[in-house]
Amino acid sequence: MLRSEFLDLLLDSIRGRNAATLHTKKKCTRLVDIGDKVRLEFADSTSATADLVIGADGIHSSVRSQFAFDNPRYSGKIVYRGLVSIEDIQPWWHLSTYAVSWVGKDKHLLVFPISENKLLNVVAFVSVEESELGDFQESWVAVGNMKEVVSSFQEFEPHARRILELMPERPRAGAGQAIEDGYILGRALQDYLKSQSDDLGRWMQAYQTLRLPRAQRAQRTSREAGEVYELQGEGLKGKTFDECMPELRNRLKDRMNWVWLEDIDVMYEKLATEMRGQ
Repeated sequence: MLRSEFLDLLLDSIRGRNAATLHTKKKCTRLVDIGDKVRLEFADSTSATADLVIGADGIHSSVRSQFAFDNPRYSGKIVYRGLVSIEDIQPWWHLSTYAVSWVGKDKHLLVFPISENKLLNVVAFVSVEESELGDFQESWVAVGNMKEVVSSFQEFEPHARRILELMPERPRAGAGQAIEDGYILGRALQDYLKSQSDDLGRWMQAYQTLRLPRAQRAQRTSREAGEVYELQGEGLKGKTFDECMPELRNRLKDRMNWVWLEDIDVMYEKLATEMRGQ
């Protein structure tokens, strides 16, 4: 699903139930502990108070920076993202599925359908040394140079390059573990309200206990998979493309099982049952 479609779905649901008020054009700059409440201070000199603040403001979070002092590190990869109309590629598409991966040395390309099979989500990864970045700055919304993208994949087969040539020069972004985050957070808050307890922190710790290991695993395995897709992983370096293929298949065929097969409702309910018994 396209992120904008998902946001519209959530927003329409919230408005239809009158469940919350959306304030736009607000930038939180500081949190202040005022006892049993938190004061949020904004860049426009306004403020608000809340029982709970959820800092979901991205990798450069001003909320998170008050509690954690680490800095994001460059992953060694640049990602180009875009959307292509499936209608535009149907006349020359050569495969039975629109969910395809192309792999190669130091780069790989993923495509898959979204928006009821109307759009093809295109994600192109290229390994680039940090010393080669120049003044390039990390951003989810930087506009890519399409000639540069196509040139990076000039050794890939014609259908892959043709898709890249159709990508528009405007930014796109995706979502992942945040959906699980929101779901488990919602369940924890629901149980807190049902319990008529004043210990909100205990239920937030339950959320942290369940979500942190899973989110960390997603980050770790994604990085490992990126190395495998680009034939950089242990045991792949120095081998030819054909020599890497059997090992690549073995490493990737079950990679997502833990995401799809682990039941997060069962995991949460086990933890919540233990808490209710305390």
